[in-house]
Amino acid sequence: MYFDRIASKQAAKALICTYRPSPVLVTLVFILLTSGVAALVGAVAPSPFDQASYLISEGYGIDMAFPYVFAQKSAPIGGFLAVLISFYSMVIGFGYSKYCLRLTRGEEAGYATLMDGFNMAAKVLLTNILMGVFIALWTMLFVIPGIIAIYQYSQAIYCLIDDPSIGPLEAIRRSKAMMRGQKFNLFALQMTFFGWYFLASVVVAQSSNIMIGMLGNHLVWLSTLVTFVVAAAMDIWLTPYIRLVEADFYNHLVGWRPGRREAPPYQGPELEF
Repeated sequence: MYFDRIASKQAAKALICTYRPSPVLVTLVFILLTSGVAALVGAVAPSPFDQASYLISEGYGIDMAFPYVFAQKSAPIGGFLAVLISFYSMVIGFGYSKYCLRLTRGEEAGYATLMDGFNMAAKVLLTNILMGVFIALWTMLFVIPGIIAIYQYSQAIYCLIDDPSIGPLEAIRRSKAMMRGQKFNLFALQMTFFGWYFLASVVVAQSSNIMIGMLGNHLVWLSTLVTFVVAAAMDIWLTPYIRLVEADFYNHLVGWRPGRREAPPYQGPELEF
């Protein structure tokens, strides 16, 4: 069945404009609970992984960057908190995905939905970890299989939302089954948002240049703050828009219609990855 991208995007825009509480405000809370908390924790205890990545980007080799960073006394605490925040963000992200899926189905959802992942945190974390491991293994073979794996497992979280009784492996298997013949369709759908990403990057870059020109280099911190605000404003609108359309794509895959719910169309009991 053909997925009507235009109709889905129009529906997403209508939800953003009319649904209460506003998806923009819920997204703002979601960003504060994830990126905001991560930034605060990182300011207190910098992540050694981020520090090592920065050194590598500056030209240092992996064999030099990681030993140097992890030799610091603060590395164990920073590393532990970084992993903890990553797990916490996965759980909150599950709640946000559930929020978007509910909106596309005309169901009630709000700020509290963001916390729904904590009721099944173990399954959410294990599903995300397994997906990461499988994607990493495929990527080790070559980049293209890794990208294909990302699309194969892209619906696993939605499968878990729809049927919390299943396990992580079953959610991943269902995703792989329903994405057969649909990977390029999802890729093409995501590429239709490229213009928005490009526009956002241009707006942020231009606002940064304008503020630096107005305030001068001695107020770069203020210019950075204004640029951050502009970027955040773009993000809290683009995020629900894109995520609502992607959730609606899942509805298309499982044949969901208002008033009825069909089982995910996967075949065979075997586990394949």
